[in-house]
Amino acid sequence: MAASRLASNKYGYRFGWPPSSSGEMERGRSTAHRSAVAVVALLAGICGLIVATILLAFVPPWVNWPVGAITALLCGLVMWYNATPFILRQLEARAVSPAEEPRAYNLLEALCTTSGIAKPQLMVYDKDLLGAGTLGRNRKHAVIVLSTKMITLMSLVELEGVLAHELAHIKQGDNGLNAVSAALSTSLSWISPKLGWTVFTRLQRVEREIEADLTGVAITRYPPALCSVLDKVRTTNAELMPLTEAPWKNAWPILWCWTRKSGLELRLAVLREL
Repeated sequence: MAASRLASNKYGYRFGWPPSSSGEMERGRSTAHRSAVAVVALLAGICGLIVATILLAFVPPWVNWPVGAITALLCGLVMWYNATPFILRQLEARAVSPAEEPRAYNLLEALCTTSGIAKPQLMVYDKDLLGAGTLGRNRKHAVIVLSTKMITLMSLVELEGVLAHELAHIKQGDNGLNAVSAALSTSLSWISPKLGWTVFTRLQRVEREIEADLTGVAITRYPPALCSVLDKVRTTNAELMPLTEAPWKNAWPILWCWTRKSGLELRLAVLREL
């Protein structure tokens, strides 16, 4: 009953209905976008402040602060436009053609037609874990990334559930925040894996995953498929090296790798009561 209350009251959702009104969806999308912009603006501001402070010892104040502002602007633009390419390079992801992955492409086209979402770019990466996620600075530049193991290990109906979940993230506007938080956290992980993991978990929320689960299920109308996927993710990925030890190697920014037991259990509880 607790999971039912969470699904129906907190998220305003009942299975078979739209998960929220268009106004509520837009507000959620705006929140994720604002969060991503705020993170980039904060980091860019810190970079500009550091540059301005260093220049203060060498040039007059009327010079160093404009230079600091320009530095902050340039840093912000670089972060915003390069977060997704940076993560794709870390994952060693590659674009695939319909001939290479016909199942995924056919399912994605059908789901995009059903949901009214513009088809994102599909990319894959070779990692021995079940991983999938969305990146891209906005919906027009969205990318869905799947591990090859996710594609091969899932049945057709399970893969449909994975893709519907990722399309829901794009619809919610989460992909920009995913890209920024993944890039920041991966960079920090080179200094301290624990620090990178901590930053990631602060920027991401399991509530967004639940919302994407619910929206994805509204598209496929088959909750058991997504439950089966989450069970497989929990079992398969638990056998890997702990993600906090080497997150950039295990591609932890991809959100199916959310291994906190409480998060997965809550998602499963909500889905099983639909």
